[in-house]
Amino acid sequence: MPDALVIGIDPDVAALRERSAAAARRSDRGGLPNALFLASSAEAIPVELRSIANELRVTLPWGALMRGVAGPEPWFADLVVRLLAGGGEARLILSVVTTDGIPGLPVLDAPAAAALADRYREAGLMIRDVAPLTAADVVMLGSSWAKRLGIPSRRSAWRFVLRVGEGHASQRPVRLDEPRP
Repeated sequence: MPDALVIGIDPDVAALRERSAAAARRSDRGGLPNALFLASSAEAIPVELRSIANELRVTLPWGALMRGVAGPEPWFADLVVRLLAGGGEARLILSVVTTDGIPGLPVLDAPAAAALADRYREAGLMIRDVAPLTAADVVMLGSSWAKRLGIPSRRSAWRFVLRVGEGHASQRPVRLDEPRP
C-alpha cells in the first residue's frame, strides 16, 4: 500500500526492530517509507489514534489479543470502534483448535464463528463477511505463520470482516456489556 500510512503494532520491541530496520531501507531495496511502528499491546493503544484507520488487520492473534478478539472482550470491541474511521473495516483472521488449550475459548468452528459474529453485531459493528479460510486465501494473505500452521489443510481458520457505520461516533465507544437502546 504505497499510498497509505501503515502502522504496525506489536508489544514485542525486538520483533519491531527487525521490521522497522527493513522498512527503513531505500525504496529500491524493499524499504517502506510509509510504515511506522508502535511498541504497544492492543489494550494500551493510545486514545490519540482515534478514527485514524480505514482498515484494521488482526491476523492469527495469540495470548491476550486472541482472547480479546475471540470473545470479543469489551476492550477489543471498543478498540475497533475507536480506531476505525467511519466506513472503516476490521479484517480478523482467527483460529482456535482443541490443542491450543486456551481456557474459556471454544474451538472456532461454524457454529462458534456464527455466535462470534452475533456478539460483534451486538457490539454495534456490521458484519460484512464471515467465512472459513481457503488455501487461496492463505496465499493472498501472505502470512508465513498461516502457512506454517497448515491452514486450512491441518488447521481451520476463519475470516471476519467487520465494518463501522459511516457516521459512527468514535468519541463514545460501544461496549458489549452496556444495554442496547
